[in-house]
Amino acid sequence: MKAFIGIDVGKEKLDISWLRDVVKSKKKTKIFKNNPQGYQELVAWLIKNTNLEAQDIVITTEPTGVYSEPLMYFLYEQGFILLHVNPGKAKQYASSLGLVHKTDKSDAT
Repeated sequence: MKAFIGIDVGKEKLDISWLRDVVKSKKKTKIFKNNPQGYQELVAWLIKNTNLEAQDIVITTEPTGVYSEPLMYFLYEQGFILLHVNPGKAKQYASSLGLVHKTDKSDAT
């Protein structure tokens, strides 16, 4: 079993969205600081809440400039499966779904 996590990476914060139940579209969200302590808190939160090992968690990030690079290196070293999406493509996808209001929380989803 795998868990799917979306992260919208900003200069100061990480907006996290975990798709807990694909069938019922249940999500859990959380915000962490975009710094080394926040990365450690994120990893602890993911492991505790999903009850999975890092290699069973797929993380997709939507970057803002270079602010995602330290996070990506950290998560890679922890053993997570990482996907890095083009922010322009994420915006187009949201638009195709009819989402009018674009927020960090919705970007993480």
